[in-house]
Amino acid sequence: MKALFGGSFNPVHNGHLILARDVVEDFGFEKLFFVPAKVQPLKGKLLIPPEVRLSALRAAVSLYPRFDVWDFELKSEGVSYTYRTLEHFHRLYGERPAFVLGADSFASLPRWKEPQRVLELARLVVMARPGYSPDFEEVFRQLGLCPKFIIVEKEGVELPQEWDVALYRGRLLDISATEIRRRLLEGDSISYFVPEQVEKILRRWRDGLQQNV
Repeated sequence: MKALFGGSFNPVHNGHLILARDVVEDFGFEKLFFVPAKVQPLKGKLLIPPEVRLSALRAAVSLYPRFDVWDFELKSEGVSYTYRTLEHFHRLYGERPAFVLGADSFASLPRWKEPQRVLELARLVVMARPGYSPDFEEVFRQLGLCPKFIIVEKEGVELPQEWDVALYRGRLLDISATEIRRRLLEGDSISYFVPEQVEKILRRWRDGLQQNV
């Protein structure tokens, strides 16, 4: 089974990579695709350009044979909806992948575009967050669905063949992309937070910004 891991990756950091590696190992996925989202600039938030985010992602995953980057959403015209991304993936690979998302995103699933279609096209791996757990029963009730629900611990558990939604209690590193961007712009080291090649790409982008000021 393949998996998709969506996000802004603004920028990708070691927390993303460790999480993805744990998910691949504990669920036995043959391949995990990072899917960078096309996001709109928000007031007061620095958005790293899509081509830089994509380049950093490709550098980050290059050392992991079971990781890849899929830039479908960056290339898409207009708003990128998850169900459309999954439909296109199904056309390419003819299978139902897993879709990795955070607990907050899962809680908002009933407000997504075509949420039932999302669950039809993908299994969901919901990342647990310390001190917070979405109300799974309420989400399922709002969707009018009764999916097969399982809980997976980091220590490992034998997975059933059939499941639709998994709560994954894995390792979560407290790494902030906002803090990385702040340190980058202020000239502080970010070597603890990102792989070496990613740091080089981000610093080249920052240096270009400063030259244009």
